[in-house]
Amino acid sequence: MGYESSVTEEIIEEESTIKEVTKSLSPLIASSINEENEESQILVKPNPVGTITTIEFPMDKAVECTITISDILGNVVLTEKMQSIVGLNNYTVTTSSLTAGQYLIQIQSAKGMRSVPMTVIR
Repeated sequence: MGYESSVTEEIIEEESTIKEVTKSLSPLIASSINEENEESQILVKPNPVGTITTIEFPMDKAVECTITISDILGNVVLTEKMQSIVGLNNYTVTTSSLTAGQYLIQIQSAKGMRSVPMTVIR
């Protein structure tokens, strides 16, 4: 019975850790350059993603942006720099080399950072 109790305690601790990590990621997922402006939203189409998706985001100035995709553990799987345009920007990503799971897309510019989750399915 002592072994079963120990295993149960470990599972409860792991669940608690997962909840803490999820809670700490929530502000990143909800962040935006201008939270008062709904136009600052990032769209991932389609999401969930099979092998290719488009990241769509508006910019009010033409600036250099860095697009980073990280797995749920924070490992960067893609980093790309691009010059944005004024208005709606589209960036196509091929996800065929990614394993199924949750990812975080971050778009960073001189104005700040925006993030959105992405799910890759197979």
